[in-house]
Amino acid sequence: MEYIQKIFKRAGWISIIESLIVAILGGLLIWKPEEVANIIFYVFGAMFIIVGIVKTTIYFYSKKEGEANTFNLVYGILLISIGIIVIICSSAIGTILRVAIGIWIIYCAILRIIASLKLKEINFKLWIFTLIVAIIMLGCGIYITVNSGIIILTIGILMLSSSIIDIIEEIIFMTKLKNIE
Repeated sequence: MEYIQKIFKRAGWISIIESLIVAILGGLLIWKPEEVANIIFYVFGAMFIIVGIVKTTIYFYSKKEGEANTFNLVYGILLISIGIIVIICSSAIGTILRVAIGIWIIYCAILRIIASLKLKEINFKLWIFTLIVAIIMLGCGIYITVNSGIIILTIGILMLSSSIIDIIEEIIFMTKLKNIE
């Protein structure tokens, strides 16, 4: 039984460390949402460029060996181009994603408003709750569309709160582990 307790304790500490890392990332997203988002875009852009360079290098290396695959060259150039675009246009890409998510939420809210009005027509008593939720969704969709950084801030809050709950849960589990026989 002692061996199993050691395994659970080690897994618990690893889980706490992982949760602390996620909490730090969440805190960074809350503290500087736009800057962290740009860094994430820069990292992804750099990864695209690195993979593109590797693919292009593979093409030229295999060309010397007589086994060149033009797919590697095309893929490499495409990835390098995408990486450069992601780095140069990181703030525009973030804006496009935010607006697209906001528009999607507005679209879903409108569908819910229509559904709630149809529920009213058939005398469904809870139609008002559907309407209220739809109106709240509509407001959130508009807010997300016009407010930069709100999605990233929300993700940061969710990451931080989830991590804190995980850490508390893991500490409670590890303290109760002593009582298991």
